[in-house]
Amino acid sequence: MTVPDRDPAAALPLSFMEETLWRMAQQFPLYRAYNVMLATRLRGPLDLDALERSFETVARRHDTLRTAYAGEQGRPRRLVASDPMTRVTLVDGGGGLPVPSAADLATTEFSAPFDLATAPLFRSVVVRLGDDDHVLLVPMHHVISDAQSVGILTRELAACYSAHRQNRQPALPPLPIRYADFAVLQRETMTDERLDRLVTYWKDHLRGLPGRLRLPVDAARRSAGPVRGAGVRLAVGAGTVAALGNFARRRRVTLFAVLLAAFSVLLHRLSGDDDLIVAVPISDRGRPELEALIGVFLNFLVLRTDASGRPTFEELVRRTFDEWRSAYAHRDLPHLMLRDAVGAPAGADTPPLYQVMFNLVSGPPMRADLDGLSAEPFAFTGQPPMRLDLALTLREGEQGLHGLLLYHPELFTAETATAVAQRFSALADEIAAAPAEPIDTYLASI
Repeated sequence: MTVPDRDPAAALPLSFMEETLWRMAQQFPLYRAYNVMLATRLRGPLDLDALERSFETVARRHDTLRTAYAGEQGRPRRLVASDPMTRVTLVDGGGGLPVPSAADLATTEFSAPFDLATAPLFRSVVVRLGDDDHVLLVPMHHVISDAQSVGILTRELAACYSAHRQNRQPALPPLPIRYADFAVLQRETMTDERLDRLVTYWKDHLRGLPGRLRLPVDAARRSAGPVRGAGVRLAVGAGTVAALGNFARRRRVTLFAVLLAAFSVLLHRLSGDDDLIVAVPISDRGRPELEALIGVFLNFLVLRTDASGRPTFEELVRRTFDEWRSAYAHRDLPHLMLRDAVGAPAGADTPPLYQVMFNLVSGPPMRADLDGLSAEPFAFTGQPPMRLDLALTLREGEQGLHGLLLYHPELFTAETATAVAQRFSALADEIAAAPAEPIDTYLASI
């Protein structure tokens, strides 16, 4: 990726996803709190001065951590500050907070909105539990960050913290590109010819979209816009995951395709619908020079799975895998343009293009392994805003899969959502034991 010389004072456009998230925040105020967060418990002597200097170093390095977004005549404009403006807030309650209070504070921080016109769009908070026991909370608005960005932030904080404790300059490799340069190049490479090709594919592929999935809701939707989501945890055992992984290898497909097909079976059994629309978030870091940048590199694929004709699970997996490959080959159409292409305006009184989302995350939860400190993830209960009905995220681990089923609390009670989560775990066990059955034989009690 070649970056031409540009005037540092020139106004640079937003990336497609930056613009999408900015527009969501203007239309729906709840999305001003559409945040991602690093939450880590640190045991050992914490050097607050070294930590604050580490945040300053990382913020000077990444333009996104100094970026705000001003609106002018309905259009967003990027504002990059020269001053990192990083301050670590210490909360100690006069003698240390109990863990439940710290968890409540984490939920509050995660759910607190940002003014997108004012940088920085992240906060750094240290909660003191005891003399050598702290919790580090770093909420970041999604417009400047994504899951991989949180991992980059933790690694660079760790490197800088170690260096500053030893009074030496951090030795981080130079970044080959800024996020703002990526945004310019992303728009410059979206030529009219390329855009026409992508729009033609998606208009054809999503023609005749069905209405809403007929999920068994407990009540009618009351809010036109997003609400604060609720969630229930689930797990799939290591033995089941191993069996599903072996099945995927024998069929030369991915574990992702197998798990998405299993989720589609559940949606099919719950709704009775054959035409299943599920969105999948994907990373837009298609070049190596983007791998070390903090910023939002995100898009969504809208997958359309055909569950008609009483297929076996093996056949549904093949349909799912083929659908994924076809959609992924046309992944570069930005979300805003996708909505326009299929005639789905994003107004407050219009339903989303899709109601259900699925995601499979690899790797352990992120944590900040700071020099001289032991670190572990810190649990809290905050959930993001959502307009969707359901969103299932699964994470691979040594003990199998750990999952979170987010649900729209106006539509489903906690009891119903818990039952759906439990049914997915039971369905995974059923499929692992007999993956060649017709899909309508699984979970026959539904």
